[in-house]
Amino acid sequence: HSPLFKPTVHLDLIKSIETQYLPALYFVFSRKQCSDKAHELASLRNYLTPEQSAEVKESFLEQFGPEDNWSSSTRKLFRVCRKGIAYHHAGLLPLQKSLVEELFLRKYISVLYCTETFSVGINYPVKAVCFDSLNKFDGHNFRPLANHEFFQMSGRAGRRGIDSKGYSFALVDLNYFDKEPPVKFDMYKLEPLASQFRLSYNTVLNLLATLTNEQIETFFKKSFAVYSYATLSEKIETQMQRLTQLAKESQKHLCSKAGTYQCPLNYYPKQKELEKLYKAYRKLDPRRRNKIYARQMYRKIRKWEKILHKPPANCSPKQSKLCQIHYKRWNRLEDKIRDLRNQLFALPDYHTFNDEFIRKKQQLQTMGYIDNNNILPRGEIARQIYVQEVLVTEILFAGIFDQLDDDQLNALISCIDYESKRNDYFHKFDKLDFSPIYEIIAYVQSMCDPDTVRFDPRPAIITYFWSKGSTLNVIQELCTLDEGDIISVLRRTIDLLRQIREAVTDQLLKERLSTCIKKLDRDEASILELY
Repeated sequence: HSPLFKPTVHLDLIKSIETQYLPALYFVFSRKQCSDKAHELASLRNYLTPEQSAEVKESFLEQFGPEDNWSSSTRKLFRVCRKGIAYHHAGLLPLQKSLVEELFLRKYISVLYCTETFSVGINYPVKAVCFDSLNKFDGHNFRPLANHEFFQMSGRAGRRGIDSKGYSFALVDLNYFDKEPPVKFDMYKLEPLASQFRLSYNTVLNLLATLTNEQIETFFKKSFAVYSYATLSEKIETQMQRLTQLAKESQKHLCSKAGTYQCPLNYYPKQKELEKLYKAYRKLDPRRRNKIYARQMYRKIRKWEKILHKPPANCSPKQSKLCQIHYKRWNRLEDKIRDLRNQLFALPDYHTFNDEFIRKKQQLQTMGYIDNNNILPRGEIARQIYVQEVLVTEILFAGIFDQLDDDQLNALISCIDYESKRNDYFHKFDKLDFSPIYEIIAYVQSMCDPDTVRFDPRPAIITYFWSKGSTLNVIQELCTLDEGDIISVLRRTIDLLRQIREAVTDQLLKERLSTCIKKLDRDEASILELY
């Protein structure tokens, strides 16, 4: 059937707030939707005077040089910015993002479409915050926004000294609008901070290098991770006690037959099920009754005949109805208690971290990184590397760097710890033989935890040709990554090269790594290192 209402879109929301509630941030949980929506609005609205638009153009010329030199993405961004509209997400180039931020602070942007990351870091206050949806995809499923996520974003609404209050708006499609009250966000019920502490091999080495055994034990006992898990454990136990009390109260209303097959509520549905089984079995011809599934069916029938041979309790309809209400409630409470108990058992504690520390220490000893508590040369390198430290150290000690030229070395380093998205595509790359690397990876995975290594050879092609001097336009032809993601790969590679340079003691290798960094640290990827 056709929908009762026309679908509600972002333009409807902007139209309803633009006279009173601008400037506004419009949060969208998709990069592509950010730019698409900005261009849709720009085709209908212009929030700038000709003079302001000319000043925006001047800012673009200062940042990106003559218009003839602008990339297609810069031209695309300018088309909306000159109308007081913009978009901001991780796929933009760093210079593009900083210009959008600057224009926003100078009050040249009235509507900014952005992803969630814009709400973290520097505060850019506005009069109103808009949500394209109150649900987001977390990599697995669509789920409602958590309290802390909502308040992190909506907290941008309200400019100090200008607005007495800030406003938050959410887009709602009337065809799917539930008559129940919408999700209530309560700032007094923010989710507790969860520790993200991970005991890496680097951490183990640094603890061994700087603390005594007693100090390491104290470190784990006093860590925020152990504290937060202990706090969460107390909270879960309190909830369990409350629910157990409620379950006991519900149980008082149940007769002794509740939960058994002598209770009419359970007996009659199971009896109907048994009758269906009888019918299905009777329809089988004698030959098919010898099949495995038929014999299983027969055994099931015999089992349920034994269980249901006693007649059910003789309860009145009123009794049954009352019992059904309390039994459902009791069952729900028992399910919740079971879930909480499972959560409690899954929580790590001090012993969990201590056991993991001992296990990783033994692995490092076996691999020659430590001798008891003494740090060996491999360990000295690994404790100064904060990304894939074991893999990097093994590649270094295998002499792989000596077999590669500078561009190949840069390409290799960019593959370490690269986390691809599902739809990323790269051209094939044949300038590097990865087989020795895969042998090292197999060794590391056999000695350490299987998920210790993260390595993807695909970004090698973009780093290799950037290192060779190719322009960003050429690099874009080699993959489907956004410009900002390409720069992120290059800058991440520069950072890891710096870590390796700081860790090694060989002066010639240090100088070579500086040369490798210089080949990447240029133009759009420049971090302006002082050499």
